[in-house]
Amino acid sequence: MNVITSREFYQNTGKAYKLAKIDPVLITKYGKPDIVVLNYSEYQRLNNLSPTRSLYDVFATADPQVAEIELELPERTVDDQRPEVEF
Repeated sequence: MNVITSREFYQNTGKAYKLAKIDPVLITKYGKPDIVVLNYSEYQRLNNLSPTRSLYDVFATADPQVAEIELELPERTVDDQRPEVEF
């Protein structure tokens, strides 16, 4: 991995661009790792990007037997009070 300082990056972004085409570039700030620049194909590989699914799609493709699960909740009354929460 190539390493350049943030100052070098600001002064010569073209250099960082060319380096990132080949290998990820670590940009340091005050001597500490700050940002990594990498080409898009590497980004896709690392994140294993796939199309996002809507909540509808998730439930529409769910196991039909899951829809048969019944959830029984006790009835609430006016006397039910919320639990006290301390922050």
